[in-house]
Parts: sequence; structure tokens; C-alpha cells
Amino acid sequence: MASGELHNLLQELLPVTVYVVVVSTVFVLVLGLPIFLVLKHLNKLSWRWLIAFGFSAAAIPLALVTFPLWPSPANVSSGANWHGHYVDFVKNGIYTIYGWLNYVENVLWFGVHGVVGSAVFYYVWLKIVRPNPALKRTANAAA
Repeated sequence: MASGELHNLLQELLPVTVYVVVVSTVFVLVLGLPIFLVLKHLNKLSWRWLIAFGFSAAAIPLALVTFPLWPSPANVSSGANWHGHYVDFVKNGIYTIYGWLNYVENVLWFGVHGVVGSAVFYYVWLKIVRPNPALKRTANAAA
């Protein structure tokens, strides 16, 4: 790759990277941190609860923002390649079955991202908070 191409690639990636960092930070501060603190306060902090809330915190906002029944112009039609086949998502302002399936699939994928994010957070948090047994043995051996 020529240095000019690399420079152009980096210039294109920078705005996307900034956008991703800003949006993810807002999600963590507005949804993730309060959920974590409430679960910790209620002594419900476990994999099961964090994964359930991680899924919900990611899926529900997307589901609300992209809900197909919000008013749209009657003459709008759109489609896309969906699993290898071109399909119509909207015909004359009305969602087709493929439009609904695409909507559900996108919401579920966002939920999966929330599950992965909350699971990684909880794993790291456990590693930081829980005492390391290997450190205890080393400290006892040194004494």
C-alpha cells in the first residue's frame, strides 16, 4: 500500500473512530454505569443479570429509534441485498415481511453486541476486584 493510500485511509477512518468512541461512551455513561451500580447495590451483580441488561440496553434504544411503524412517506420504497438475495424492505411506505425480518435481525444483533460488551466488562471487573490467589501465595512465601 502506498503511503498516500494509507494517509487517505486514515483520514477516512478518523471521523468514524471518533463517532464510535463518542456514541459508545454515551451508552456506557447513560445506560451501562447506572445499570451496573443498581445491580451492585441490589446484590444482583452476576453474569445472568449483566448479560440480560446488556442485551436490553443495546437492543431497546435501537428498536425504538428504527421502529418500522413510525410515519413515513407513502411513495417511499427501498430494498437491499439480504442474505444473498435482493429483497424489498419497504414498498410504497409499507414494510414487507423482509423489512420486518431485517428490523428484528438488526435489533437482535445490537443486543448481541450489548451481551458481548457487558460480558467483557464483567470479566475485567472481576479480574480487578477479586483477590488473586497467586499473589497471596507469593506474599506468604516472601514473609
